[in-house]
Amino acid sequence: MRVASLLILGLLQQEPPAPVATGGAVGGGDGVAAPFQTTLQGIHPWVERRDPERPARLAEQRAALEAQLAAAERCGGEAEWIAAAKKLYDEWGGMEREGPGFVTAGDWVLTAALLDAIVWGRGPLPLEKRVPYEDGRLDVLLMIADLDRQFAAKGIDFLVVTVPSKLSIYPEILVPDAKHDGFAGMGTVVPRLLLELNREGVETLSLTAPFVGSRDPAAGAKEDLLFLKSDPHWTVRGAELSARHVAERVAKYPWFKRGPLEEGKHFKVVDEEVPYSAGGEMASRGSRDETMHGRVVKTRKDEPYDALEPRSPILVFGDSYVRVHHERAADFVSHLCRFTGWKIDCLFAVNGGQKQVHQKLERREAAQWKGKRLAIWLVPEQIVMPRSKLDPAQLFGATTMPTIGDGK
Repeated sequence: MRVASLLILGLLQQEPPAPVATGGAVGGGDGVAAPFQTTLQGIHPWVERRDPERPARLAEQRAALEAQLAAAERCGGEAEWIAAAKKLYDEWGGMEREGPGFVTAGDWVLTAALLDAIVWGRGPLPLEKRVPYEDGRLDVLLMIADLDRQFAAKGIDFLVVTVPSKLSIYPEILVPDAKHDGFAGMGTVVPRLLLELNREGVETLSLTAPFVGSRDPAAGAKEDLLFLKSDPHWTVRGAELSARHVAERVAKYPWFKRGPLEEGKHFKVVDEEVPYSAGGEMASRGSRDETMHGRVVKTRKDEPYDALEPRSPILVFGDSYVRVHHERAADFVSHLCRFTGWKIDCLFAVNGGQKQVHQKLERREAAQWKGKRLAIWLVPEQIVMPRSKLDPAQLFGATTMPTIGDGK
């Protein structure tokens, strides 16, 4: 492990390429024609990255999003799906009911927040001529663009990874008899939002396509789904699938080199049946115990592998999706460590995918950012619906947002 630590320190000592604050210059090193960048007011200045491979990555991401959106539109059924979500939401109590809530649809437990996002999640697009709300809060597009600019100013790459909901991957939960030829994931709102972010030069990864491709369990594993039935989260199979695809994207950054950790030498991967018991509020609301089939990461002594390292060049932040199933080292972070060879720096907050975890980011001191090359926000798609009204995050010791007009 001493060799692994030395290799980590070696990467930490490599200085990232110096970014350039352009003050809103049109176009630039991202290869993005961006006249709208001059109209995003009240957020941090746009920064040109010194990364010649970035335009190709953005173009590849844009093509994937356009294909996802086109396939979803060809498949159809979205209006019927939304209507079914609204019916269930209204039966629960709808917008008049306060507090957290869970709704049952057959064998599945859904959150009222997810139904709310599907029914009411549409919002104004595109990005041009956006300004903060009068209360200083931002819509989700401005908030993510602002995060990207803050990370870019420090030479840190930023990747937004959206987690599809169980209703996006298994729409038959709401519409049992619907026939969807060429199914590619339900819902067009999130891919449209991600395309707007792509135009702004924000790198994104939608996990919808790989989830659709793996939504059906292997032969003989009838219940081996990607999401738990009585809990909002993914199964261990979903966590591993996500980590694999994120690791493939991370490998495309020019600075990336696989880390020193090797399967068979530093850890092993074991197929197991993994029990799941919800705690806290989920348990009090009748969440059932479930058994999942999947892979876990273990030490050579058969203990759960510790994948965390605060000095890692890779930071992952988000809500409980980031670390659910970590007790068995079957979580997203453990598998991302396995696939990248690097231990991972991690911040998460249960039920805090935006506000609470961003507050944790704000409290980080300068030493905790040293050597960071990539920040990954793993975010459920219902949090990034366009109608969302979110608090801005002030990173790296900043105390105030730019005034209106400073975002030019």
